[in-house]
Formats: sequence, C-alpha cells, structure tokens
Amino acid sequence: MPPHPAGDRAAGASGSARQDPWPALPDDRELWAPAVPARDVDRLARLDREQAGD
Repeated sequence: MPPHPAGDRAAGASGSARQDPWPALPDDRELWAPAVPARDVDRLARLDREQAGD
C-alpha cells in the first residue's frame, strides 16, 4: 500500500483554515411549531421522556 501523500498527518491537517462550503441554514422553527396547542399534556410528556431515554 503506497504512503499517503500527506505523510503521517491526518487528512485536512495541512495547517490552512478551510471555509465551510455549505451556507448556514435558515431558522425554520416557526414552520415546525404546531398550529394547535396539544391538549393531551400527560401523553406528550410521556412521549418526550421516551424520546429522551428516561
């Protein structure tokens, strides 16, 4: 297996700062908010605990 051209250094560790090629995502929290508030608070609290691993 031929040696890596960068030697023993990790890929991307060339010492120069690289710009992130992806633009920042817009804030879309409003799009994901429920239109109607939940009425079954106990069930939603249980689901939140399950998703959190509690």
